[in-house]
Amino acid sequence: VDGKLLEFIKDLHSGKLHKDFHNPPPPTQQTSTTTIVSVAVSLLFNTIINFICLEFSNSI
Repeated sequence: VDGKLLEFIKDLHSGKLHKDFHNPPPPTQQTSTTTIVSVAVSLLFNTIINFICLEFSNSI
């Protein structure tokens, strides 16, 4: 996540986002793997946050 916002802004100003939108690069295995890992990390994070909130609410 570090640096992703800056990378997005640079891509926006350079026109890369516009070019990629109208002419997307071919999908690769690495992209698929990256997406799967991102989803897994997101689910794990949400599970941990939900657990912490549940434990906190039970202790009140």
